Amino acid sequence: MQRRDTRSPRGLGVVLAGALASVALAGVSPAQAESQAEPKSQCRSNASTISGVSLSFQMCWDSSGTSIEYTLKDTLGDGRRAEAWIHTPSGGDRKLDEVTGGAGKGHIDWTSFTFDTSDVWMKACSSAANTNRRCDSWR
Repeated sequence: MQRRDTRSPRGLGVVLAGALASVALAGVSPAQAESQAEPKSQCRSNASTISGVSLSFQMCWDSSGTSIEYTLKDTLGDGRRAEAWIHTPSGGDRKLDEVTGGAGKGHIDWTSFTFDTSDVWMKACSSAANTNRRCDSWR
């Protein structure tokens, strides 16, 4: 009985041919099999500022949803709140976070939204205890 060395190019070709045949039998091309095996994330970074508020974020999404890491800072001691607002298809427009306490206060946080894989936007706002709100544009 002869033993085949699978490390040789011919042996590797047999192994690869067998793998391709099993993928073909499943009705999926090798490229599709690779793309289905691991979701690929896409990311974008942006910033939104308005008088008294600084918001910077990195947003990443794949087929399972969107995750966001953000930094929200109050940059003025004007008595107004620094707010991070978010738009998602499943939740519409809403306040995600706020910072109170004056100039220099802030924090870093993160959040995720399952199933929202596109059309997710953020913006910086300031308010006087949730009244007289002023906002930057969606980013």
